[in-house]
Amino acid sequence: MGRIKEVITTLLLLSLVACSDPFLMPVDDQRVASEDGSVCKKSAPFKTERYVGYSYATGGSCNLWKGRLYNDSNYTIKCDNFIGGVKANSLYALSKEITEVKNIGFMFGDLSFVCAEWELEPYVKSHFLQEGYQLLIKMSQGIHYIALKNTGSEGKHCLITNEHQSLIYDVAVAAGEHSSWLKAPDTDYFTRCSELSL
Repeated sequence: MGRIKEVITTLLLLSLVACSDPFLMPVDDQRVASEDGSVCKKSAPFKTERYVGYSYATGGSCNLWKGRLYNDSNYTIKCDNFIGGVKANSLYALSKEITEVKNIGFMFGDLSFVCAEWELEPYVKSHFLQEGYQLLIKMSQGIHYIALKNTGSEGKHCLITNEHQSLIYDVAVAAGEHSSWLKAPDTDYFTRCSELSL
């Protein structure tokens, strides 16, 4: 009899330990309280939207929409979030960053979002050794910019034209300097630099 009682006690203890595991306990959204004391009534499974170089996971937990960015690109990524069609906030991820799960807003409507490349550190896209200049590229607040850097020892006169040879930019660049940052053309463009005539 004592042996049976011991086995029953052991089984009861094991069942209590198993049920205390948060991954095994069923969650009743109607009864679980959130951190601010309100009742958790709404939730939604996390879904992941994949893009070139990054992905965005969103879902709902305890009345709040939440999001997390996984960024493997060279860009800073920005996601604008909308709840019920109204702008809620924006989440950002730096290059090669995985963000924490961040709150977006209360679940009073459906969540939608628009993600895009937002920032990019300047880099050399093209190096014209014989002509003595470089084409630099960067992105700021979702807009691409270009600049021409003079790697020679003399000042240069540079032209940026479209495929029809129509002039887009005409700049002078001192030796060792780069031009001001110019908004990148929306179409294909071509660069040409020569020594600045005195």
